[in-house]
Amino acid sequence: MSKKAFKVASAAAVAASAFVAVNPAQAATAAEADVLVKKAESLGGTLKWAISVEGSWDGHSNPDMKLFNDTKAAHAKAVTAVSSLPAGSQKTALQTRLNDKVKLYVDRAVTVIDAVSAGKKIEGKKMALETQLDASKIDSATVKAYDDLSAEIRKQESLLSRVYGQTSRASIRDYYQKSAEAVKAEAKYPVSVLVELGRLDAAITAKNLTEATTRYTNISDWLPKVENATMKAELQAQFDAKKSAYEALKAPKIESVSAIDASTIEIKFNQAMEKGTGTNGAENIANYIINTTALSATDTAELSEDGKTVTLTLNTSADLTNDTAYTVTVDKDIKTVSGKVLGTVDHKTSLFFADHVKPTVQSVAAQANGDVKITFSEKVAAGTPSVVINGKTVAPSAVSGNTVTVTKANLTLSGANLENGKSYSVYVNGYNDLVPVSPNAMSLYVGSFTYNVVADVTAPSVSSLVAKDAKTLTLTFSEAISGANTDGTTNNATVLNLVVKKGSSVITTTATTTDGKTFTLNLDQTTNVLYDSTKNETSAVLNVTVKGYKDASLNIGTETSQNVTVTNDVTAPAFVKSEYDYANTNFVLTFSEGLKADAVKTALAAGITIVDSNGVLQTQITAAEIKNIATGDKTITIDNSNATGLDLPAGTYTFSFTKELIKDQALNGGIGNAAFSTTVTVPATAPGSDSGKPTVTSVTNGAKDVFTVLFSEAVKGGSVAGSATDAFNYRLNGAPLPAGTVITLDSLKTTATITLPAGSVSKSETQLFNVWNVQDLAGNVLDTTTKTVAVLDSVKPELLSAKVDADGALVLSFSENISNAVSTVDFVAADFEVKVNGADVTEALAAGVNSNELKITASDASFAAGTITVKVLDTAVGTDGNGNVVKTGTSVTATR
Repeated sequence: MSKKAFKVASAAAVAASAFVAVNPAQAATAAEADVLVKKAESLGGTLKWAISVEGSWDGHSNPDMKLFNDTKAAHAKAVTAVSSLPAGSQKTALQTRLNDKVKLYVDRAVTVIDAVSAGKKIEGKKMALETQLDASKIDSATVKAYDDLSAEIRKQESLLSRVYGQTSRASIRDYYQKSAEAVKAEAKYPVSVLVELGRLDAAITAKNLTEATTRYTNISDWLPKVENATMKAELQAQFDAKKSAYEALKAPKIESVSAIDASTIEIKFNQAMEKGTGTNGAENIANYIINTTALSATDTAELSEDGKTVTLTLNTSADLTNDTAYTVTVDKDIKTVSGKVLGTVDHKTSLFFADHVKPTVQSVAAQANGDVKITFSEKVAAGTPSVVINGKTVAPSAVSGNTVTVTKANLTLSGANLENGKSYSVYVNGYNDLVPVSPNAMSLYVGSFTYNVVADVTAPSVSSLVAKDAKTLTLTFSEAISGANTDGTTNNATVLNLVVKKGSSVITTTATTTDGKTFTLNLDQTTNVLYDSTKNETSAVLNVTVKGYKDASLNIGTETSQNVTVTNDVTAPAFVKSEYDYANTNFVLTFSEGLKADAVKTALAAGITIVDSNGVLQTQITAAEIKNIATGDKTITIDNSNATGLDLPAGTYTFSFTKELIKDQALNGGIGNAAFSTTVTVPATAPGSDSGKPTVTSVTNGAKDVFTVLFSEAVKGGSVAGSATDAFNYRLNGAPLPAGTVITLDSLKTTATITLPAGSVSKSETQLFNVWNVQDLAGNVLDTTTKTVAVLDSVKPELLSAKVDADGALVLSFSENISNAVSTVDFVAADFEVKVNGADVTEALAAGVNSNELKITASDASFAAGTITVKVLDTAVGTDGNGNVVKTGTSVTATR
């Protein structure tokens, strides 16, 4: 609908209001109510198009607020009138009309107004960040502005997403959110580097090498990606200042040396060391000495998984003696994983070993194979071992580190026959720790344990039974069921002794599985009726019974009978997205669920219309251009190869679908879609073939208030995202271009001419000109660009005041310099009308006082007392130093 049509519609709606007025104190007649409803409907219809980019809405400003308020008021008045009518079909019909044709659009308008408010909040945060970026500032204020913008985008995104209509929603998101995200992207790396510099400082202070290395690596990776040269230099300087402290922290060193027990020493490094037994390896025992004794060949050095801890185990070297001091020497040539040696001299650490703690039994537990394992608090050696289980003395195996095992065979030989699941007493004594000479002997341990072995005596059971969809259930057992075929297709109903019933009717059901534990129960719809349409059934309660199922140990599960409710699909398939498959020249539309098969497609084709970006109706699609839809497909593919007739050139197109064209797989014929529209762009070149971003070659101000931006390649124009003709994508000295700016592209789409309203530039100087968000024809977005441009003053000088000086001459003051030099002023006396007390005075133009003042004398050499009025006549051609003609028609007064 044209804007003219909107005005006509609005006028008609206003005119209608002149015919009916309902007294709120009185009940309305049906005729009065009908007139009020019609008025509200008329306004609602106009409002519908005023909140859509396919109508008059610009996609980012508030809609016509007068129209919105008028529609709300008309709706409220009509609701009052209709509410006063007696109950009946007429009242119901009028209420339905108000809801469907007025309230619906008022509510949608509210979402637009809310979204614009949200967008402006985002824009405010964006401008704060832009100000920092334009000034090349990278400090805490920049970080705060970045964080504030990020938070505002997250906060307001839901309001932007509530706008009705995909095209309208995309427009306001592009205008506010995407443009804000573009500014965020520009700030991402400088902000990230600054934040990481702070974290690097903290890690160095805390001597946390791992954390410091992470931050150092991040800065090294991200700093080259900072595009602003000033910011980059500042951040680089800060980074360079921290490198020496980081390098000092990074120097490999030993953090601690400690004795775990008499035969185990633990050495901790500040970073990962080289694995292996090579010369520089941390696991080479030749790199360690205790006092003056090198470790023997059977001793071991084991490096931890993170490479920072070496555990020395003294298998044949002398164990550490209680209450004795030792010196542990670590070879200087052990290397880190990055290749740095430990130091220039061997590292020596004093170690005092003292252990007066007795070993204790930590646990006694049956093993899966029937053995019993006894675990101690530390490594032990047998003195005179004694183990009694269930009152029988048993023979333990040899000690292994901190464990002793009694085998199942030794339990049987001793007569300590144990039954699965029962608890038994245990006594342990006679074990010492590894301290030489005077080891610490354990105290008698008295305890009990439960003898649980590998035998599976637990029967399987049903863990869950849930409805997956309208005709499928999911049945899960506690463990895999023996005999089930796990190919995912074989019916296992017999293995489960499965019976599914709706009331007394048996529902034919197949059970398939891929793991033997979780089964998909497919309810047959060919011979069974789950949902009786004659009774308007939308759900059904099913009883599921399984029995006689077994696990791998042949434990039989208890018969289980459970009810589960399945619900018919009553939701229409929702449109998700549209895209263009350039390689196969296809339009592809994706939906939220699997669709019903359609090999005919005649009705579908008839319900699709296509218009281009100018609103021109394109060739009607035929069934042959839509590829066959198989059951369960979530996409519809439309051929654009001209093989079947459709051959849309590069451009943007809107596809509109009427309702009930596409149906899902719901029972009883499926549910049809709601009407919707979507926009798809056919690119001029293959996606990916043009991966280069466009750049700004130059920005010039060749004529007053006119800027020329030259791009490196053709760019988008018109009402599309990334358009070079969108004033939002430019800034002059950090400020948006003024309202009334006109932007055009040349025929090659490489040059944008930006014409500001006359008088927009107040000073001739060098200013910053920003360009961002502009896309080339392949959709590549240029990096935010800042150019310096010499701008020309376009503001006319204006007469501001007049006064009489001591000599009786009239001195006129202007808003700016009115010529390049006082001696070359191009005003003449005839440019001014001078009156004293209302009477004309013949004046003469004297020399200028200074660069923004002129002196006028009267014919009698002085001005008479009274009120003097000076007016700049339309014939005046005097200019400022930049050739701007003085503003005519202005008047000032002086009093003498």
